[in-house]
Amino acid sequence: MARLNRPVVVLCALAILAAGVGLPAIVRLFGRESRPAAVIVNGEVITRDEVYQAMFRQLGRATVDRLVTRALIRQTADEQDVTVDASEVEGELAEIREQFESEEHFQQTLAVHGLDEAALRQEVELDLLARMLVEREVTITEEQARARHAEQPGAYAGEFEQVREEIMTNLLREAVNERMPAWLKGLRETASIVDYSERP
Repeated sequence: MARLNRPVVVLCALAILAAGVGLPAIVRLFGRESRPAAVIVNGEVITRDEVYQAMFRQLGRATVDRLVTRALIRQTADEQDVTVDASEVEGELAEIREQFESEEHFQQTLAVHGLDEAALRQEVELDLLARMLVEREVTITEEQARARHAEQPGAYAGEFEQVREEIMTNLLREAVNERMPAWLKGLRETASIVDYSERP
């Protein structure tokens, strides 16, 4: 698979709150057992459900939709026996790093988005998986490549045979980008998704 000369866009990050070990697992309110506490402030209980609802209101549907998309991509990759080589992921990460003026700037940007390198690596792997799957549905012909060379002679340095692979790679990337939204929509439409996220 050709290396993609573009930064990976990090769509969103999910902050996960862990309930403190040692906090009471069950708190009695209104004469019945409540759900587990996340935090107790001066004796006042903030339940895990309250934390979840506050996070959901702040993050909106984007987080749930992203998690659903991740699951569908990985399931499809498993079904089609598609995997991403670790060297491809590392190569993509290296290209992302090159977009920043320093390692410090790179790390600061990750922190701003609530990410670390492990989370970014997962996003990169997922992006590459999706692109590999969509590539299976895209065909680029030499006729298309020759047409592009004729249409944009100044964009490529050399005769067609010298720049053929570069043109084919560019056309494939463009086709995948164009196809991706419809492909993701198709995954959702054919999947069985039971969404409890907005239930009280």
